[in-house]
Amino acid sequence: MIDEVIDLHKGIEYLHIGCDEVYQLGLCQDCQTKLLAESWSPQELFLDHLSRMAKYIKQKYPSVNVLVWDDELRNIPLEVLTTWKLGHIVEPVVWKYTGDVEADLHEGIWRKYTKLFPRMWFATAFKGAKSPDAITNSISLYLENHRSWVKLIKKYSQTLKFQGGILTGWQRYDHFAVLCELLPVSIPSLAVNLIYLGSDSKSDLVELTSIAQTMCRCDSNPVLTLNNYLVHCVFPGSRLFHAISHLSQVFEQIDILKKSSPYKGWLTLYNRNHSFSAPSHVEEASNELVSLYSDVLSLERDIEEAMDSIYKADTFVEWSSTYIQPVKDELRAVVQARDRLLAVDSWPKRPLE
Repeated sequence: MIDEVIDLHKGIEYLHIGCDEVYQLGLCQDCQTKLLAESWSPQELFLDHLSRMAKYIKQKYPSVNVLVWDDELRNIPLEVLTTWKLGHIVEPVVWKYTGDVEADLHEGIWRKYTKLFPRMWFATAFKGAKSPDAITNSISLYLENHRSWVKLIKKYSQTLKFQGGILTGWQRYDHFAVLCELLPVSIPSLAVNLIYLGSDSKSDLVELTSIAQTMCRCDSNPVLTLNNYLVHCVFPGSRLFHAISHLSQVFEQIDILKKSSPYKGWLTLYNRNHSFSAPSHVEEASNELVSLYSDVLSLERDIEEAMDSIYKADTFVEWSSTYIQPVKDELRAVVQARDRLLAVDSWPKRPLE
């Protein structure tokens, strides 16, 4: 696989080999046998694999620098890491996507890394790190991540040697997870954070975000506006940005209505299954849901058309099946139940059969 990747990307200077979040470490029979034979800990099994992969690359492709995620290295003692001499063969990419990176990347980690690695990288996120099922982008969340990293880098500028940074934009949490925060939805976030990192005046948030507003041709500030669906922009993919932002707002309205007293008291499954409820409360609970159901159907068509110019058809099918279909099914059931309940003009005594 390494040979195939390098052959496809001839002349590369860097190759990132991953190695983060290794949760099932040393559990299989082959690993257990190896651990027993070498008297290793699971951490040493990991270091053996990492070392062999990195040495293979360095020996066959001397000009290629090997990058590796750092999280599996954070809790390994310095003396163990020193034994494997990783500083000569890999450059760690220290990643953290929260608004306060120092809360997790404490001083002890940096002291250890400076003794091991002549060069390091940092990794931020401009999308895909909020939740595995997020459909919209929280620009302020990712901007705080970048601001926190800049603060940390300045703090350790005399001791840490960062080669650069990697702005990650995760599309899935892993191969089996659903799609999250599509790129077109996150273009304003990418613009804001790139401008922030490239600016000397990092304290003036309004000025920086106003530049991003101009670049994305938005009619209002994408960071300072509370609801993205109110922001109209013109950039490649902006139609999808608008449609999904609007859909998210519709979903929020639906959730609010489902928490209302009329819905919780008179439109429950019990009421629907027994065709037993007060018509006035049914109308109050469902009138707006009927309208929102129509909005969902309309936005689904808009999203499909917008995705058609960007993705293959299977992307829309997956995204719609994940996020739109469950809501459609639920609202359709509510609308049908509403019609049944409002058609009833006489009701039995309790208890209901």
